[in-house]
Amino acid sequence: MKSLFADNVEVAMPEWLERLLEKTDSDSVTYLREHNEEYKRLWQEEKTLVNTYPCISKLMEGKGSIRLNAEEHDAVVSYLSLASKLESMERRELYLYGHVHCYEYLKRLGGVPGYEKT
Repeated sequence: MKSLFADNVEVAMPEWLERLLEKTDSDSVTYLREHNEEYKRLWQEEKTLVNTYPCISKLMEGKGSIRLNAEEHDAVVSYLSLASKLESMERRELYLYGHVHCYEYLKRLGGVPGYEKT
């Protein structure tokens, strides 16, 4: 990961931080699936496209060439649009999680006015 304080400096992330990142990523997606109606709708729409058009999985996960008819092409374009929207929502949620974690960390350090160290 790049350092925030020095150009061209790589900082190794500790293993515990990698695990925390994976958990936070998983938790944020789970939260969106359970509490955000728009995310649920887009996610279901994406799943339906993948189930209806097997060419999407072949294109995204396979190797070699693939031919698409006009209907399949439209489905792939729709899938990519949905995937982009879902990823954007996931990134936003991760960003917010980061702020919550920073706030909690600052609270513990006593850096938030009105709160004592816990």
